[in-house]
Amino acid sequence: MQADQICFDGADLRGAKLARIRAKRASLEGANLEGADLREADFEDATFEGACLQGAWGEGGNFQAARFERADLRAARFARANLKFADLSHANLDQADLSHTDLELSDMHNVSQQGTNLGGAKTKGVGATDQERLQAETFKAGT
Repeated sequence: MQADQICFDGADLRGAKLARIRAKRASLEGANLEGADLREADFEDATFEGACLQGAWGEGGNFQAARFERADLRAARFARANLKFADLSHANLDQADLSHTDLELSDMHNVSQQGTNLGGAKTKGVGATDQERLQAETFKAGT
């Protein structure tokens, strides 16, 4: 199924079966995807800002450059997913399975990650704290 650039902002998609869907640049801001099946889906450059993905299944999915700011991904399963260049800033990743996930060059500023499984994940270049942003802004302001 193809649904590129579709808008599901604020939609109630709890338990939705979206495995293998192609929804590049889709907008799911504030959507409820609790327990949704997103396995092997293609959500490249999609927006999940403030969305609930608690307990969602995203194994093997493509979420490259997706935006998950302030999203709830508690106990979500995104093993072997592509999250390269994704923005997970201020997201809740407690108890999430991100094992063997590609997180290279993603933003993970001020992320809650108690009990998160990052075993085997690619983490080169991950931005991990808001302190780094503050230092960069202070440097710019001083020049």
